[in-house]
Amino acid sequence: MRTRLLSLALCVAAAAPAQADVVTDWTGELLESVRVLRPAPPVASRQMALTTTAMFDAVNGVVGAYRPYNVSGSGDPEADAAAAAATAAHDVLAYLYPARRAHFASRLASDLAAIPDGPAKSLGLAWGGAVAAQAMAARDGDGAATALSYEPPEGAGWWAPTPPAYQEIPALPHWGGVRPWGVERAARFRPPVPPSLRSPAYLAAFREVYELGGSASTLRTADQTAIARFWADGPGTATPPGHWLEIALQLSADHGLTLAENARLFALLGVAVADAAIIGWDSKYAFDFWRPVTGIRSASGDGNPHTRKDVDWTPLIPTPPFPAYISGHSTFSGAAARILALFFGHDDLAFQTTSGDLPGVVRSFSSLSAAAEEAGQSRIYGGIHWQFDNVEGLRAGRLAADEIFAQHFRPAVPAAECVSTATEICALGRFLIRADWSHEGLDPQPASAIVDTEQAGRFWFFDAANTELVIKVVDGCDFNQRFWIYLAGLTTLDATVEIVDTVTGAQRRYHHTAGSNFAPISDIEAFATCQ
Repeated sequence: MRTRLLSLALCVAAAAPAQADVVTDWTGELLESVRVLRPAPPVASRQMALTTTAMFDAVNGVVGAYRPYNVSGSGDPEADAAAAAATAAHDVLAYLYPARRAHFASRLASDLAAIPDGPAKSLGLAWGGAVAAQAMAARDGDGAATALSYEPPEGAGWWAPTPPAYQEIPALPHWGGVRPWGVERAARFRPPVPPSLRSPAYLAAFREVYELGGSASTLRTADQTAIARFWADGPGTATPPGHWLEIALQLSADHGLTLAENARLFALLGVAVADAAIIGWDSKYAFDFWRPVTGIRSASGDGNPHTRKDVDWTPLIPTPPFPAYISGHSTFSGAAARILALFFGHDDLAFQTTSGDLPGVVRSFSSLSAAAEEAGQSRIYGGIHWQFDNVEGLRAGRLAADEIFAQHFRPAVPAAECVSTATEICALGRFLIRADWSHEGLDPQPASAIVDTEQAGRFWFFDAANTELVIKVVDGCDFNQRFWIYLAGLTTLDATVEIVDTVTGAQRRYHHTAGSNFAPISDIEAFATCQ
């Protein structure tokens, strides 16, 4: 029912005239800066996260609708939220893009001129500046500027410099070590090892990209060629993560989102694409897998009697200078599409989007996931990725989005009474725990609760004799000033566990996506609410 109510509310909002606000306007300024100054996609994604989370905290510190992301304290409720958001965005972007400071100053002056002078405006300016300073300080030393020497292994299957530039040192080998924005650890999303060069899976991927991804392919259709170029998102565009922010700008306008809703939407999306970059680059340099152009031109040495060497084979679009597995584009797309689906309450949102690489071309989609899958597949049509790069990238991105949406930018929860009920467990006299489950598109259903001890309990979905989830809360305040959460399960259904500290209102959410075995959770950083 909650999903339907959210969808209904957004549909009603969509009937109102679309109206931009300072969050969407400054997101546009961010994307234009990316187009003009051309940072690499992972670097651009970090800039997206820093700008959007600062705007979120600036707005939320005044409105107070959600739990803060990065700030301690809050702004004055009498402050002007638009002035705060514009100031925060200005300060962050001026720091990130010093060459455009004059432009940003002019834009801020224009925004502030539209806000009446007075205490509210002054309070908003002060709060926005304070938020930006905290946001930038929080990312100091996050690993983005850390130099890392890199020597790729040699031999079949390993990455090697690719044409046309044959760049000896691949790009951003350190990026997998950047501190994540929303997920706990990037390595948790690392995929299985790529297929063996002698495996049927590798052979199938080899044949697919060889036949469809070459510049001289006679089997690739005109539409497949258009897809490859449409989603190329190369230098001078908003980049692959930025393309999804462009899509979000359109969806925001379509649904008439408020200032606070936009602040939350773009912060969720900024964090998701930033973590997608970290997860993708962690995998790339964990496996150092070769690109199709290398694998095809060196096929005689791969040990597979069914592959064919072709020294003249060239991909349709230029190969980026870093390892293949997993596809960054697919990881960005999987994460962004899932965040948008979770935010709007459903995946089947019809929309259109344009391309920075093919001006004037518009593609239409019946769902967010369909767009993500086409974006991922575009890299095979472009000849720069294997199919398993795409599949595992989409999967990792979606899983990361589930975790980010469950943990961050949640509605503010006031302190409440902690009492165990038929569907809730009160642990340690303060942590109220509930679980929901769903299956094949059904609305989430509350799980039934069983209290075992003061610390622990279980949840069942269908039969009390067969519990699906077991949870325990441990007081670790004497060890690391945290309350710890241990969670295990035996289910392949969608399941979400929500825990609220009724003393402080702090909350944690853990989500398990249908179709996989439940991975045990040991979260010893769960609640920093010791007193």
